[in-house]
Amino acid sequence: MKKHLTHFVLLSCSRASLLIEKKSASPLGVVERVQLKWHLAICDGCKKYEEQSIQINSWLKSLNERTTINVHSNVELKDRLISTIKNKN
Repeated sequence: MKKHLTHFVLLSCSRASLLIEKKSASPLGVVERVQLKWHLAICDGCKKYEEQSIQINSWLKSLNERTTINVHSNVELKDRLISTIKNKN
C-alpha cells in the first residue's frame, strides 16, 4: 500500500510538465491538482518551468490581442520564446 501511495503522490518531472501545460489549457482534475501541487512543493526545476510557461502564455496572449495572427497555434513562435528565455538564464 505504501509503495502504491508513493507512486500516486510522486510525479516524474516529465509528467509534472505535462500537467503544467494541461493546466494552461483546461482545468485539472482533483487528483492531478494534488499531484502537481505536491511535486511543485519539492521540485525547484518544475516550479521554474511553470513560471516560464505562465510568462510565455502571457506574452502569447498579449501578442495575440495586438495582432490578427493567432499566435497560440504558432509552435515556432513559442519555441523561439522558450529559446530566448533559456539564453537569458
